[in-house]
Amino acid sequence: MHSSSTQLISVDDAEYVYPKPSSGSVRSEMKTGLQAHYPTITIEYPRVLGTAGPVKNRAAGSIPKPDGENGRPGRGGYALKDVLGWDQTDYKKAQDFVKELVATILGGDTHIPFQSQPPQKLEVVRDKMLKQFPQLADYEDNWATDDFIRAALKYRQTCLKKHKLELQAAQGQAILNMRQGLKP
Repeated sequence: MHSSSTQLISVDDAEYVYPKPSSGSVRSEMKTGLQAHYPTITIEYPRVLGTAGPVKNRAAGSIPKPDGENGRPGRGGYALKDVLGWDQTDYKKAQDFVKELVATILGGDTHIPFQSQPPQKLEVVRDKMLKQFPQLADYEDNWATDDFIRAALKYRQTCLKKHKLELQAAQGQAILNMRQGLKP
């Protein structure tokens, strides 16, 4: 059933026909014992040479991003501090440094989500982080640097929201005091 350019592999009740290495496309055929009276199923895939599209910042041995989202370890995500495995001092320095960069470089745009931030400003923050913490270059596609930036943006947004609520509460209290005839 298979030619000299293919190899037959049987697993349980199914037979798989795989091509031997050659140029051109890759062909796979499958026929199960239960489907003996049906025609052979043929799936043809183009031969992949290298990778599709540009790959940025991917050196040999680079560390891939874990599944999930930073800050959600109990819900399918991870804690950046744990995944990086840095000592507490280095992690805290990176955290403080990125908070400072976000406040100064992205200052007026901290209410905007990470994905909508101006790309030029994000690149400046990334470059400064990589210069200060060269070990960040070990992480594929800058995912660790971006997670630091996302966390700093979220922290800043939370602080702004808290400050806004405190102002509203103070204004509400002042109005209440005025209505009751009390001085502020």
